[in-house]
Amino acid sequence: MKCINCGFEQQEGKFCGKCGSPMTVEKAQPEEQKIDQHQHVPTEDVQQQTVNQPERPQQFTYEEAVTTATATDSHNDAMDKMKYTSKAFWAYFVQHLKQPSVIFHKGPSEFKNGLISIVIAIVLFSLSGYWLVRNIASAYSYGGMWGVPDVDIPFFSIAGNIFLYSVILVAIVLVILFVASKIMGINIQFKSLVSFFGAHTVLIDVAALAAFLLLLLKANTVGSIVFLIAIGLLITSMPLYLISNLLTKSAKTFDAYYGYLLYLVLAAIAFGIYFTILADSSIGNLLDSLDSIF
Repeated sequence: MKCINCGFEQQEGKFCGKCGSPMTVEKAQPEEQKIDQHQHVPTEDVQQQTVNQPERPQQFTYEEAVTTATATDSHNDAMDKMKYTSKAFWAYFVQHLKQPSVIFHKGPSEFKNGLISIVIAIVLFSLSGYWLVRNIASAYSYGGMWGVPDVDIPFFSIAGNIFLYSVILVAIVLVILFVASKIMGINIQFKSLVSFFGAHTVLIDVAALAAFLLLLLKANTVGSIVFLIAIGLLITSMPLYLISNLLTKSAKTFDAYYGYLLYLVLAAIAFGIYFTILADSSIGNLLDSLDSIF
């Protein structure tokens, strides 16, 4: 076979080994169909043959063929990796919804899934907070039809702020847990702590999803209660359980009881500072936004 693009000859293959162009096999024509070069062919016949001649396939260089194949392989690898990650997280989710304490035997190996679980909770908090504000605005908006407020409720502004504040809040809780653990002489990696926290956030994910669906269906009272319960679990009950478990099993410097008190003091100071700053920077903006809405 001979390449019609560069003239390179090879025995077999669909593409040229030199330039990457598609290879075509020339079929031998019968003798009676061959036209002598010196034989006169009418101009009309030549034009008709030119019109009926099939178009040649699009030619690619070797670099273009390699680039196309690499992009296709990368896309397939990304899809396979996404499917694998989804299946792995679902198995992780179901297991730790049934037995959250199993995570204490795994350590940092579940860091990625734990981080995903935390992010899911924060995203659901953001969506729930937005719909709560939207429902409140709808209740006080007299011009709205079918429960839809006649005022513009900025999604990215409200949901984005709730997302940011939730990320900072989770970071504060993790840092307090880590500092208290180190002061008490507990040998723990930060990745392990994130794994523990994320595994116990699975139940909070379920509660946050329930709150979002309830608020989406305009069940404001029940949805708000479930929403507040989910937030309370995230910043109070679940961290207290984690520090108690770690102190009971691994505390070396002081008694576990004093480690528990240490965590409460650090949490009270950090939350006090955080909510004070949050109130000073947000309440004024919120009041201005409400004035512009109503």
